[in-house]
Amino acid sequence: MIIAGILLLLLTDKTWALTLRATVDKTEATIQDQIMLTLSVEGTQDGVTPQLPELKAFDWMSRGSSTRMQIINNKVTSGVDFRYALIPKQVGTFEIGPATLEYKGKTIASNKITITIAAADRQPKATKDIFVTTRVSNETPFVNEQIIYTLKFYRSIRIANASLENPSFEGFRVEPLGKERQYERVINGKQFVVTEIKQALFPTREGAIEIGPAKIQCDVVVRTGRRRGFI
Repeated sequence: MIIAGILLLLLTDKTWALTLRATVDKTEATIQDQIMLTLSVEGTQDGVTPQLPELKAFDWMSRGSSTRMQIINNKVTSGVDFRYALIPKQVGTFEIGPATLEYKGKTIASNKITITIAAADRQPKATKDIFVTTRVSNETPFVNEQIIYTLKFYRSIRIANASLENPSFEGFRVEPLGKERQYERVINGKQFVVTEIKQALFPTREGAIEIGPAKIQCDVVVRTGRRRGFI
């Protein structure tokens, strides 16, 4: 009777199988990056909401939640994922967690995660007279969430007849964002003219999507041996 009672308790009380797991999309980032934290509840979808741990070194924003259900060998498992964007406020190594979950009078704790935040170092190396950089504002967006694609064209010498060939942006809906900007910037003591172009991208499907390279063709204006004129 005692054994039967224990088995009945295990079958009727779902809290014994409930787990809370914390994951991040990267454990090393810079002060200008954004980190995606996911708290995964395994074992139920029954109106649970985990509590974030204290995050003194980060600001955070909720990115919503999604439910899951699987059937493996006639066994049904369910869960829900809660996503949060973490924005670093300072440089250093920080421990996140544990997050907690209160369920049917019990407290369930997640694992801890260590994240290292370095100083921003986005300044390109001025090893060439002409080069192009590209970046996106968020590498882990949701479907139809806007991200900003920024292209910067650097040159320290004169050019002519420049033309831009954008990537195909397959898997995205694309919208222009105003006119291009042009300004000057000094990198490692070398002065560059920079043309900056921004475009809004909206992912149209789930999964990993690769953005191909952008290409710029131009004529380089070089001083001839003669006193006047360039070619």
